[in-house]
Amino acid sequence: MTGRKPDDRELHPGKIDSVYSDILTAVLCFLVVLWYLLAIAAFETGPYDTGVLTAYQKGTLVIFGIITLSVTALCEMIVLAIIRKIKAGSLIKHSLIYKFLYWIYDFAVSLFDGRRFSRYPLTKSLFYRQLIFIIMSFVYVFLTFLSVALETYAALIPPVLEVIMIYWYVKGNNRTYMDINRGFNESLEEQMKFERMKVALITNVSHDLKTPLTSIVSYIDLLTKEEDLSETARDYVRILGEKTGRLSNMVSDLFDLAKSTSGNMPVDIEKLDLRKLIEQTLADMSDRIEKSGLAFRVKLSEKPMQIYTDGKNSTGCSGT
Repeated sequence: MTGRKPDDRELHPGKIDSVYSDILTAVLCFLVVLWYLLAIAAFETGPYDTGVLTAYQKGTLVIFGIITLSVTALCEMIVLAIIRKIKAGSLIKHSLIYKFLYWIYDFAVSLFDGRRFSRYPLTKSLFYRQLIFIIMSFVYVFLTFLSVALETYAALIPPVLEVIMIYWYVKGNNRTYMDINRGFNESLEEQMKFERMKVALITNVSHDLKTPLTSIVSYIDLLTKEEDLSETARDYVRILGEKTGRLSNMVSDLFDLAKSTSGNMPVDIEKLDLRKLIEQTLADMSDRIEKSGLAFRVKLSEKPMQIYTDGKNSTGCSGT
């Protein structure tokens, strides 16, 4: 039996089974129609009942036989794949038409089942309340027109019910909005608490690093003043001084970061010339630029470029 092995009840789909059912059916119909048209064309070349076949007729029969074998093999593969799909119960579901129709159905259902808000209970309650409000409004409008058409006093009931439903809708929404605002405030407070903890941690770490670093810098200064040091020792002290200065700048930047994050960093806004600021930065970094081997092309305006900024912090940022 196709799709199953001996002593095995489980279906084993082939590679062709991954093709959609409607495509397989279309290809099967196309092959059958193509073979039929080729058969008509082949047997119209002349009578075959004379007992003597021409070379052209023999060649036509050979080519038609090869085509027939090929079409038969392909049709057999497609038919077996369709049979396996029928046994697996996936003939209809594994088709482009079914998937397209199911997508339309699922999209239509998603407009009313609130699945998009399943992770957000408050928004989901708003959605369902709005859906009920819309449906009931249509019902009340229909009842109103029906009562007016029948000329009964019941026409006054739907408007009263509409007013009650509007009150329920607005009150429920207000309660949900308050819950949402409360959630936002709690989330914001939690975030601010985390930020304060982060700033406190950075401040404490930078302060704890700055205290021993000051002592290290002081001892390095004392070592540089020693006269009986060898050249190798002086190179070591010089390297220590450079690395310590770099570490001191990093700690200072870390401390400034903590102050800027907490909002306690003083800002002195003044009017500066951006062209002079860039020239000063390039001059301060000339040694590092020369060692890097990079060529800088600077094109600045001859006119002053006035900006309002914090001169100290701007210099630090541009030189980083």
